[in-house]
Amino acid sequence: QRGLDGVLINGARSILVGDQALDSEPTGGLGMKNIRIKNSQFARGPDAQGGYTVALGGGGENFSSGIQLLNTVVQDGGIHVIDAADVLIQDVTVTGAVAKAGAGAGVRVSRTSLTRPAGAGVGEVVSIHAQSGQAPHDVTIEKSRLVQNTASMALRAEALEALAMRGNTFEMASTATGATG
Repeated sequence: QRGLDGVLINGARSILVGDQALDSEPTGGLGMKNIRIKNSQFARGPDAQGGYTVALGGGGENFSSGIQLLNTVVQDGGIHVIDAADVLIQDVTVTGAVAKAGAGAGVRVSRTSLTRPAGAGVGEVVSIHAQSGQAPHDVTIEKSRLVQNTASMALRAEALEALAMRGNTFEMASTATGATG
């Protein structure tokens, strides 16, 4: 979690945890570099606290960089990318709450399915916002599917310097009355 460099996680599986299944936010010390997570399945179970199953990134001035989440299933919560640069989320399926990005540079989501189930409560599918006094920039979402099953917007972005959207599909369930975006 602190100061890691050059780590490969391949074929990991979590099904029942008390918090996040994968928590890479450093609570002190250094960020991480060159982390590759692939062919894995992360779930938290019904009693986990918080809204995220996977947290990728750094903390404040301790940015993490070179993080890849590939060909992975994330359940029971979303993905949180925070204080990170050069992040790739590709061929990932998320069925949980929100996918959130804060203060990142070069964050790319590609060929990924993000679904907010009706039971997750009202909220966006993807949220991009400032964090640690910095605005995210160079965020790309491409060839992905965002599915909104609550009465909220699919994508929320604030204090964002650059966002590229290419070839995406947005689906709003009929139960998401009053939803915008």
